[in-house]
Amino acid sequence: MTTAECREIIEVRDSGGGKLMVNYHNRWYPAFSAGRDAIESVKIGTPVCGNFVNSDTISLLE
Repeated sequence: MTTAECREIIEVRDSGGGKLMVNYHNRWYPAFSAGRDAIESVKIGTPVCGNFVNSDTISLLE
């Protein structure tokens, strides 16, 4: 993100009265670290797109 984009996020937060936080709670999760290591060592080739999902509940009953 650029500085301008960050300032815009803060302005929106301030005008809406909400809270803003950065969430890195899975930063050191072993599976994510293994994925990062595999990418950095080029074991899996050059990534085109990636998506890590952890602790994400999807309800099919809704």
